[in-house]
Amino acid sequence: MASSPTSTAWNKLLQFHMDSSDDSDDLVIVLSAESQSSLQDFLVRVLEVKDGKSSLASIGYYHKKFDIGGEEELGRQTLVHIYTVSWPLTASAVDLLSVFINSEVDAVRWVFLLDWIQGNHKLWLRGVCDSLEALRNKLARNIGGLDFCTIVGMQAHVCGDLELASSDWDSIKMEFMNQSLRSLALLKSVSLLSFEDTTSAKDTLEMRKVVLGLKSKKTPEFIAMNKLFVPQGSDSEGKIKTMGEDFPVMQADQLSFIEKQFERIIPGRRQGERVSKDRYNMKDAKKITEIPDIDIQTELAEIYQLQKSSLLKSMTSQKSTLESLEPSSTPDTWQNDS
Repeated sequence: MASSPTSTAWNKLLQFHMDSSDDSDDLVIVLSAESQSSLQDFLVRVLEVKDGKSSLASIGYYHKKFDIGGEEELGRQTLVHIYTVSWPLTASAVDLLSVFINSEVDAVRWVFLLDWIQGNHKLWLRGVCDSLEALRNKLARNIGGLDFCTIVGMQAHVCGDLELASSDWDSIKMEFMNQSLRSLALLKSVSLLSFEDTTSAKDTLEMRKVVLGLKSKKTPEFIAMNKLFVPQGSDSEGKIKTMGEDFPVMQADQLSFIEKQFERIIPGRRQGERVSKDRYNMKDAKKITEIPDIDIQTELAEIYQLQKSSLLKSMTSQKSTLESLEPSSTPDTWQNDS
């Protein structure tokens, strides 16, 4: 298949940076972000990329040199090639990434940036599982083996406010979110971190080490949602169950758990639902990059469906029976490589 002008230009750009890095090692990191604001924040504060405006409209590229070698490699720099793409990963996005992330690229660092303010919390587990499955099937990436992966909860400073400012959240749901994310991270062999406005420079440096696949000296934090620091290998089923003995840790990557428990308990929109117009306040609305046009016919249809749903509440059991008869094209679980 012939290369497109865009892919050819990107390959030339990458080759230029590869050729100019004789005095440094090379490392590839892919940032898959749920929002443009979380991507920009991570680029500037964690990776110190301050000379470019981020966008999720297409695949972005940046590069940065870091001194990350040990004392025996003093003066040896690492050139980090940074690719950016939207989250969750789609088939088309993975196809574009395949131009740059092929079998010749070793030990890719994958980072999923979830946004506590603008993100859809309900679909977080599904999005992570789908994204990892796409990497395994379409790019043949061995997550937890040669490749490292990190889930980062961005804008995590709002976690404490959600219980007070939103009637949808309470302490029980927040604990359930904690156990669900930690369980999924454990099962998928990935790291789990939180990043907030007040994260110190010292902690930011330790976070950078984790996302680059390096060892951190920082003590893990398992409980506070706004300060989670759970590097790969630091958590366990027993530690997760200290928050609730009955939590099904080993089922967190199964579709049955995600659909019947996580997506029923955690607030947010189900797949295909539109964003509520009152979801964001004016301050947060400034961070939204695209505002959809209002379709009057669609709005009226949605109002009708809401009215219809209210009349069918007494028929919940019948509705469940009908839904159970519908064929499912999705496997019951996302399988891990053994």
